[in-house]
Order: sequence, then C-alpha cells, then structure tokens
Amino acid sequence: MGQYHKFMNFDKKEILNPPGLLKLMEWSYQQNEYMLQIENLLKTSWKGDRVLVIGDYADDFYEDEYSSELLKTIREENKEYGLHNIYDYPYKELKNTSFYSNRLPSRYIYNDSIKEYIDLKKQPIQWVVYDENINLIDGAKIHPLSLVLSCCNGAGGGDYYALNNEDVGCWITDSNNISFSDELKKGYTDSRLLFNEFSKKENNIDIIIDYIKENFKVSDIGKIENMKFSPSLLLDKNEEKCIIEKSIRKIINKQIDLKNKVRDKDKDAQDIKDLVANYEEELEK
Repeated sequence: MGQYHKFMNFDKKEILNPPGLLKLMEWSYQQNEYMLQIENLLKTSWKGDRVLVIGDYADDFYEDEYSSELLKTIREENKEYGLHNIYDYPYKELKNTSFYSNRLPSRYIYNDSIKEYIDLKKQPIQWVVYDENINLIDGAKIHPLSLVLSCCNGAGGGDYYALNNEDVGCWITDSNNISFSDELKKGYTDSRLLFNEFSKKENNIDIIIDYIKENFKVSDIGKIENMKFSPSLLLDKNEEKCIIEKSIRKIINKQIDLKNKVRDKDKDAQDIKDLVANYEEELEK
C-alpha cells in the first residue's frame, strides 16, 4: 500500500495538503507547486515554527529510534484530539494556490541550528525534459526539503528508498530553524546531502550531455548550438557552453564510430566473399 504525506505545522496547528498526488515521491520535486507553496510559508507565516512531513503510517514510527521522542512530544501536546494517528489531527487546512506555478525555489536551504546548507543545484537530474517548440532543456530534480523534514519515510509505497535514504529525516529536530536564500551565506558548511532515485549519474552536466548525445543527430547541430537551458537547472554560461560543445563533439564522434562500424562490416562481408571464392576455386581444382 502507498503512504500519503503532508506538511503539518505543530505550532500554529495548520496543514497544507498536496493539491493532487499524495505520496511523498509524487510531489517532492523542486518545481512542484506544492513545494513552492511550502517554501513560501516557511519564509513567511510559518517561519520559526515546527513544520514536519507526516505520513498516514505515522503510528508505525512511535517506537522508532530516531523520531520517537519528537512524535511523543507532539502527541502529548495534542491530547485534546484523542487520536492515535498524528496524520489525522484536525488542524486548520490552508488553501492551495496556483500563484506559484512556473516559479523557482530558492537555491540554498539552510539549517540555522547546525549551520549547514543544501544546494539545490547539486541535486541530480532525475530525467531530462526537452521542449522542441522553444528548443529548451529542462530537468526534474528531487526537492530535499521534504525528505530531511520527513518523520515517516520507509513504511509504504511512494516513500523514498534510494540513495542516502538513511539521511531522510535528518533535520526533523531543527525544523523551526530552516531558512532559504539564493545567495550562499558565510559560516555555513555544505551538508553534501544528495537524493537520487532514477539517474545513473550524479553530475548534471554529464546527464544533460548524455541525453543530447542519445536524442540528437549531426543534422541537429545547428539546433544544439542555439539550445537554451531552463533557469531551474541553475547553470552558468560557462556550463551551458561546455554542454553544447561537448555534446556536439560526442555526436560527431558517434557518427564517425557508426561509419567505421559500417565500413568494417562491409570489409568483413568482402573478406567472407573472398574466402568463399577461394574455396570454390580450390574445389574446382
């Protein structure tokens, strides 16, 4: 069975439900509208509050070594509801809004308690998306915020089970000290937290180059030279130039290798014909 998740504010007793798909890894992506709304709340009315991702299998974690004390505290503070499952607390439901469509998340997420940050640029692209109409490369990346604030991962379908799954929930005790910025603050260290479900590589430049190599031909070089990249990828001009130049070089080399294989195949075929002809000549003698 799949587990449903949502962000809950335990100080203001408010929740924001995902507007559509409910499983953790159905909405934990950087350009997801729900995640953008959550970031805005954490910058404004939810700033400084204890905000966590809770699943509807929360009661499976009441004895969990890592999250049990936190969940115990929450249950003690909410005795008036008389409910066993934290997920079902009848908190005030905030309205979803489409205002955040097509917006971008802040690049850096900060844990101000332990002075660490997560760089969204470094999260591996899960799959590349190409918009042929505007010749633009984009890509889906996991949003680490929902994972580091999750108390209930690993109990159902749709949870996160891939790279560094042991780090899911690692910021739950600091959830009231989360901040965001597009600029790197001084005095903070890189947490080096990466989450990756589907990509075979972790370097995003290599991931994009591989995609272009596999999906474009020599006849598309003019299109590649003028290719645009989504701001969500957080690439600088030098990185974009590198992708274009290396992709073109790889496509040309791929075509050369293909021609060499065809030539070698033709040569092998001719060698076989020659052997057959020589064998027949020998038989006639």
